[in-house]
Amino acid sequence: MELARSTDVTIRSSDGLELPGTMCIPDAPRGAAVLVHGGAGMDRHEGGMFDRFSAALAEAGIASTRFDHRLFLGTKDESLELSLAGIESDIRAAIRHTRACISPQRLQLCGSSFGGGATALVASELGEQLHSLVLVNPLLDYRARLLEEKSFWKNGTLTTEAARLLRQQGWLPHGDDIRMGRCLINEAAGFDARLLVSRVLTPTLIAHGTADQRIPHAASQELAALLPRGELWSVEGADHGIVEKDDANSTHRRTLEWQRLLFAKAIALFGR
Repeated sequence: MELARSTDVTIRSSDGLELPGTMCIPDAPRGAAVLVHGGAGMDRHEGGMFDRFSAALAEAGIASTRFDHRLFLGTKDESLELSLAGIESDIRAAIRHTRACISPQRLQLCGSSFGGGATALVASELGEQLHSLVLVNPLLDYRARLLEEKSFWKNGTLTTEAARLLRQQGWLPHGDDIRMGRCLINEAAGFDARLLVSRVLTPTLIAHGTADQRIPHAASQELAALLPRGELWSVEGADHGIVEKDDANSTHRRTLEWQRLLFAKAIALFGR
């Protein structure tokens, strides 16, 4: 039995950027989820996790939209400057597209890693329009991660050498895939993670591996305690992406077991 129609779509963000996406729509869906991928070269498949998540949602009668936002598109187009406001715009566009296609009675947002903070920002604006929120090893404190952990950031400003490099090439690196221009640097510098989570009033599940080598599990522990309606699921032994360590293809037995549990928890939250 076919569980859902899977269709490639193009989502248009407010600044005209065209975002490739995939919608998975079961017959008579009881709601919809919008899935927001992370960074480090990830796209709408999120290393295969979002494909599996979409299938699980469809089996539960829930439609889904997953899409390539500008963080991934910027790895292909160096002229595209990355900003949190831009990613937020992309998420809102995906929500609009989803609502136009199926008019879901209930909407869930799921954001992963670098996309987690931007997803939480959009969630904080939606209020009762959003039924539930799922964050997977989310980057919620952009200021700490993008700037305060860097050697080129001292006492609330760029070092002289970093400022010179920024003028010369127009960006500073965060890892191998993310180029931080002035817009993103200024957004991160003014970012207040505690204020953000205090504004997220939607029932929220945070899933984070205790062995995460990119974003510390402790960061989610601290921030989940501040969420008015937050719940933290600590995945014992899981690395970033809720995967077994060194499971680059996300095919290890424990990876698949952990992710199936994540999907079940997200679907249960949807049903509350």
